[in-house]
Amino acid sequence: MPLDREARINGDWDGGIPDGRIFENFTKDLISDLKPPATYRDKNGVEQPRQFVWSIGIDHGHDVSSQVAILVAVDITDQSRPLVYCVDEYVASGAGADVHAKGIIAMLRRNDLEIAHVHRWTGDRAHGGSNNGGRMSNQMLTSAFAHVLGYPRDKLPFRIRTAYKPKYSVYYGTRVLHELMSDSRFQIFPSCKGLIKSLTMWTMKKSGYMDPNSPYKHAVDALRYATMPIVDVQYRTPKQSKVFINK
Repeated sequence: MPLDREARINGDWDGGIPDGRIFENFTKDLISDLKPPATYRDKNGVEQPRQFVWSIGIDHGHDVSSQVAILVAVDITDQSRPLVYCVDEYVASGAGADVHAKGIIAMLRRNDLEIAHVHRWTGDRAHGGSNNGGRMSNQMLTSAFAHVLGYPRDKLPFRIRTAYKPKYSVYYGTRVLHELMSDSRFQIFPSCKGLIKSLTMWTMKKSGYMDPNSPYKHAVDALRYATMPIVDVQYRTPKQSKVFINK
């Protein structure tokens, strides 16, 4: 990535961290509403169905447009070269958990999907909100989904896993997304307006720290939560790094 290119290529001790775009290879060419092919031809020329995994990543927040859910479809037909399709998004400000649950369900249904189609749900750690409220957590959302869908809380047919967030997880997940974009294995639908803006506008400071209050961070975090458990099932971040990034 631009933020550690000088260190890795030229051995720059300072890291050579630029004050510019992180996803420099996110271009208009990656924005398309063209649906992925449903089949492929194997080595014998026989048409076979592609394997897709539907995943939702959720970032919690109480500020304007800081509660974000990203819906992705990951083509794992060739597990060594997964293809990521960002299909839709739910973006909201601080509100009750029922409001968010209804918004996410509506996102699924406008894409002809139901709860049962989603293989993986991953949410951020609990968000404490502010003096004006805005608390949100995976547990609160789980209760809200059960209420909205009419299930007893312990009978909901899915669970929202808490995102794996060790040290350097932001850096590692961002690097993986950058590689997917650079290799043209990443597509985003025009309906993901907030995510498109975030991928375009997210920048790194010369100090080497990402602004934890950046309005562009929420959508990227939700995208990482949705994508990383699928494209890197043995995901482990490096134990040491000279690149300093806030979680």
